[in-house]
Amino acid sequence: MKTATIILILSGFLGASCARAAQVPAWLVGYWAQVVDEDGRPGDDTLRFRKDGSVVVYGPKCQELPPSEFHLHTGNIYATFETPKGLVSAVYVPSQKHQRLTFTSPRTGNNAVYAPAKGCIPVGG
Repeated sequence: MKTATIILILSGFLGASCARAAQVPAWLVGYWAQVVDEDGRPGDDTLRFRKDGSVVVYGPKCQELPPSEFHLHTGNIYATFETPKGLVSAVYVPSQKHQRLTFTSPRTGNNAVYAPAKGCIPVGG
C-alpha cells in the first residue's frame, strides 16, 4: 500500500512538471537581453527562459545566477527569484507580437524592456 501511494505521489509530480513544460510557448524559450531601462542603468541583465519552466538571470558580466521558476497566467510571465534577503517576484508582459517583454519596477514605476537575443550580452557588449 505504501509503495502504491508513493508511486501515485511521484507520478503526480512528474505529470505536473510535464504539464508545465508543455505550457511554455516556443516564442518564449531562449535568451532575452535588456534593451531599455527607464531607470537609466545600462542593460545589465539577460534572461533565459527554458522549456522546463525555469528561468536563469545572467549578471552584467554574464555570470549565471541560480535558476528560478516561472509560470504563465493570462498571457503574462510570473517569475520568483531567490536573493540573499529573500524572494523577489517579477512580472514580464509580452508585446502583442512577442518581440518584447516589459517589466515594470514596483519601486520606481519605470520599465525595463527585453528583446530576444542569441545569448547573454555583457554590459557594453
